[in-house]
Amino acid sequence: MKKISFLTSIVAAVLLLASCTGKQQFNIVGETDNAALEGKMAYLVPATTRTAVDSTVVTNGKAIFKGKVEQGSEYVAYLVVDEQSVATFIVEFGNIKVDMDDSEVGGTALNIQLNEFYDELDLDDFQEELDGLYADYRSAPTPEFRAEAERLYDSVEAVMNNNIRAKARELYSRNPGNILGAYAVSLIADMYDVTYAELSELLEGADPIVAEYEPIVKTRERLECVEKTSVGKHYTDVDGIIMATGEMGKLSDLVDGKLTIVDFWASWCGPCRAEIQDNLVPLYKKYGKKGLNIVGLDVWDKLDKHAQAVENLNITYPQIIDTTRTATNLYGVRSIPQIILIGPDGTILARDLRGAAIEEAVVKALGK
Repeated sequence: MKKISFLTSIVAAVLLLASCTGKQQFNIVGETDNAALEGKMAYLVPATTRTAVDSTVVTNGKAIFKGKVEQGSEYVAYLVVDEQSVATFIVEFGNIKVDMDDSEVGGTALNIQLNEFYDELDLDDFQEELDGLYADYRSAPTPEFRAEAERLYDSVEAVMNNNIRAKARELYSRNPGNILGAYAVSLIADMYDVTYAELSELLEGADPIVAEYEPIVKTRERLECVEKTSVGKHYTDVDGIIMATGEMGKLSDLVDGKLTIVDFWASWCGPCRAEIQDNLVPLYKKYGKKGLNIVGLDVWDKLDKHAQAVENLNITYPQIIDTTRTATNLYGVRSIPQIILIGPDGTILARDLRGAAIEEAVVKALGK
């Protein structure tokens, strides 16, 4: 029989304790050559809560975090320095390396995969092109130039998203039962054009760590609301909204029995103001007496800012204000403008209308 040394017994006891608690040590070392970051506060921020769980000071070009994470409870986190997110990574067992200057991560198995994933995406070129097109959109001298800039922007964004979608599916296929797989699915779920059907297909038979990942659960709930208010469905009424007169009312008070455009907008939203100025106000003048009703549904806004915008944009059609986020929640709206066309019988005829497509849908509906 072999003798067990005292040291061996201690090591065994430590390993036993670790296996019982399931917690393992992680060490995160963020490094930078940027002297401007020296002495700045650095924060470890879980992606799901957006609330820092640890902080340190960048010293000698390094931000160091140490802690323990329970096996099966690894999580996606941001390294935030001087109030700017510098990297996304997985908090897992081992020595995690973060380059705070170029956002590269590594050192552990999942972070090496994550870094390779972002390298393959090569998003910098896409983002540079999108930034340029957005600048063109904002400085466009006419509605026609603005519409063309928006069309080009949407086209480039669609190519970028298709690339992300394909690469994220590959990443998920290699990591179906861990947090990296959950993160990959969440990237797809976060895309503006993902559907409830596509997300449901991805999650069919998914491991709980993926299916129950909070960002995915929230997105699925939102997309379910989008599905319930999709084309062909009856519109969902919204109660507890403020009418232009200051009285409380319902969306149905202004919609029932009329061909109605419902425009989710806000005074601070540049694209919303452009749609109103370029399309909705002219459409109301052109088709208002032919049976077209338009309702502005102001969301995420302040009453005084709303009133000022209505005056500045020469809006004459009815306005209602939702200060409770009820409408955006019911319709699954996460970005504005969101322009919906509702038939006289309450059927939703179109969603996500923009530009010339708005008038095309109106003309088609009036011709029936």
